[in-house]
Amino acid sequence: MSAAASIDDLAELFEIDFDEDDVDTVGGLFVKEFGRFPVAGDAVEVQGVRFIAERVERRRKRLITVIVRRLADS
Repeated sequence: MSAAASIDDLAELFEIDFDEDDVDTVGGLFVKEFGRFPVAGDAVEVQGVRFIAERVERRRKRLITVIVRRLADS
């Protein structure tokens, strides 16, 4: 998924309310929850969804793509 995708679109896709007022994109949510700019392979979990940084441009500090997966119910 593009890191520039809207978290509203993501919320609709996964039927989850992320309730984020200070970020608008999947990449913004990733960085906020991770706490720093990621490298490829870094992961974070938010409300039962795992986000994995897939493509990163370190020089420009741009997160390009994120793999998004729902975690299995326990």
